[in-house]
Amino acid sequence: MDAPEEIDMAIREISEWHTRVWTRPTGKQTWSCAMGGFVVAECWLSEEMQKVEYGPLFVYMYRRFGVPQRGSDCYKEIANWYLSTPDDAVALCVSPRPSGAFYSFGYAINLGVYSGPRSKEQIQAVNSALCIAANDLLCPVAVRDVYINALGIVPEDNLTFLDEDVQAVERSRWAGYGVPHLYFEERYGTEAGE
Repeated sequence: MDAPEEIDMAIREISEWHTRVWTRPTGKQTWSCAMGGFVVAECWLSEEMQKVEYGPLFVYMYRRFGVPQRGSDCYKEIANWYLSTPDDAVALCVSPRPSGAFYSFGYAINLGVYSGPRSKEQIQAVNSALCIAANDLLCPVAVRDVYINALGIVPEDNLTFLDEDVQAVERSRWAGYGVPHLYFEERYGTEAGE
């Protein structure tokens, strides 16, 4: 899935599909979440998505998916979103980081499906699912009368809504709402020096 033509074809094949916030399934399934290991972003991020920077990525994620549903390490990460992929056994992790695109994307895999020796077929299936979900972040979402994607502002001449290849996605219903600091203070206490 390294070739841009293959990625474009995969996206067009499921053009009606869009990623959404992923909820970890309940039950006895075992999931492994990582930023690398089973697969690495260098193998599945398209050339276009490799250009992503953490500022526009964060703004887009917040606008499209709302407040991140996962926290992590407050010293290393800004926010984490887990998103669906076309493969129910794979989820895309998006964690915008100043260190660049390869460090801003990870995954979760169902070990009941992807376990044992890492076969070429398993790696290809996971890479393909992650690539398709990551490329979906190039779909524009509106901020008033301006459209953005994971790379930033989408130039107006790229927004030919009569063209079937360009689809705007809905913003999160939570986009634009703040999270009161009082909630965090009540839950976690106040920081020293405040």
